[in-house]
Amino acid sequence: MVNQSRLFLGSCFALITTAFSFSIRAGILKQLGAEYGFSNEQLGTINQMWFLGFPISMIVGGLIYQAIGGKKIMQFAFLSHTLGILLTIYSGGSYAVLLVSTLFIGLGNGCTEAACNPMIADAYEGNKMSTMLNRFHMWFPGGIVIGSLISKFMTDAALPWQSQIWIIMIPTIIYAFLFWGQLFPQSKTIQGSNKSANYKVSIPFLSIAVLFFILYSFSDSLGISNLAGSSTSLILFSVAIVTLLIGVYSLFGGLFLFMFVCMALTSISEFGPGQWIDLILGSSGANPMILLALTTGTMAIARFFAGSIVHRFDQTGVLLGSAVLAAIGLYLYSSLTGDILYVVAIVYACGIAFFWPNMVGFIADKIPQSGALGMSVIGGIGMFSSSLFQPIIGRWIDEAHTQKAAEGLTGNALELAAGQATLSTMVLFPLILIVAFIGLFFYMKNRKKIA
Repeated sequence: MVNQSRLFLGSCFALITTAFSFSIRAGILKQLGAEYGFSNEQLGTINQMWFLGFPISMIVGGLIYQAIGGKKIMQFAFLSHTLGILLTIYSGGSYAVLLVSTLFIGLGNGCTEAACNPMIADAYEGNKMSTMLNRFHMWFPGGIVIGSLISKFMTDAALPWQSQIWIIMIPTIIYAFLFWGQLFPQSKTIQGSNKSANYKVSIPFLSIAVLFFILYSFSDSLGISNLAGSSTSLILFSVAIVTLLIGVYSLFGGLFLFMFVCMALTSISEFGPGQWIDLILGSSGANPMILLALTTGTMAIARFFAGSIVHRFDQTGVLLGSAVLAAIGLYLYSSLTGDILYVVAIVYACGIAFFWPNMVGFIADKIPQSGALGMSVIGGIGMFSSSLFQPIIGRWIDEAHTQKAAEGLTGNALELAAGQATLSTMVLFPLILIVAFIGLFFYMKNRKKIA
């Protein structure tokens, strides 16, 4: 017999593990940099592994869910989380080991999304299913609040960063216990809507895209970054992007491709500032970890009450409003200092809170033929986008730091100016989304009239 309540509770603790790995790792970045002499770009590359492992396992998990079931995927998630946590703690400051350990944690996080989303959808029906999915996703920002506060307390108490990483093991053990011996629900769709997907055309392009993204991400480590001079990285990245877009279009069509691109921008708008909160806003006059906790706390509350808002404005209207609020929030972050930033955090949070669930919801509601795989792919590109941008954001911080230092700034003034310059660049992401979602709003409105 399927114990729905126990499975749902286990899913929530698995997502809390994901949230802890996000917030606590963000809280220890400065300690890692100071203790081992890592540059911001190196720290960004370490972060990149979290976001790289996530979409790989999420998409692969979506492909094999029907074949092997969610239980085995969650067993792999537990193995990955445990290996990642232990390797991080005992890395000894090795840059290579930290890359591998963070990749393992990312793989575990992606498996959680790949297994728990369809499992909850299979366990419940109708409005109850929508309610439980929203409550499940509430625990990502909710877990970040808890993890941020834990990280702040332990950092203020001068506890070593390794002790903070041990905390991630607590929800990991709890979800493993809750899932132990449980029967997962039968899938509602054995074949689903994936019959119509043109796999023969899309899979070669998607495989090439994945290969070139990996080569791009590890070009320096593999010694291929100078094969074609300074343009090597650009060539690798361009081939990866073009083949990825062709593959996605072949698989799901034009509207999905448009949302696919938008998802890349919504994700970096949401996750970009969060992973760098301490370095970007550490000298702003507001406590960065409290800002992160306030942001994610507001997100959790907003997602809890999202149903009535989406019912009133539809996903397209909510996404457009979210982009506007996110742009305002990032702009204010880049220009204000002091306690007013706590208010700014709420504005920014009200924008990004609805990005992820409504992008996934749009795919499920407006492009139902894409099936469960479509939801995995749209979530996967969100994390993959964040993976690619992590070292880029780190480079922006380093370059802004150098530029502001050349202007004569020092100390906290230098750190503040560099952080705000980086945030002003990041405002471009939601600004592009405003234009895109205005177009989407009118396109969907016209499609309804035709229908």
